[in-house]
Amino acid sequence: MKKVYLFLATGFEEVEALTVVDILRRGGVDCKTVSVTGDYDVTSSHMVIVRADLLFDEADFSDGEMLVMPGGTCEADQTVQRGGKRSGSSVCSTNYIW
Repeated sequence: MKKVYLFLATGFEEVEALTVVDILRRGGVDCKTVSVTGDYDVTSSHMVIVRADLLFDEADFSDGEMLVMPGGTCEADQTVQRGGKRSGSSVCSTNYIW
C-alpha cells in the first residue's frame, strides 16, 4: 500500500492539510500526519488543535511514497530536508528542500 506523510507545524492551514488527508484516506492511501513540534497536538493558524498520528523524531519515512507540507503562518512554513528519490508536495506558500 502506498504511504504518504503529511507534516503539521504550529500555524498550519487547516484546509491545506486536512483536505489532503481526507482525500487520500478516502482513496485508500495510508496517509499519516506527522507533528514537527515535538507534541502530538498541533495548533493550526485558526487555533484548531489537531492530534497527529506520529512525532517527527519517532517516524521512519523510508516507506513513504510522498511527503506533503501544507502552508500556513510563518511558523508553519518551516524547511524540511530529506534525501532520496520520492515525491514531495508543497501546498501554497510552504518552503521546502527535497
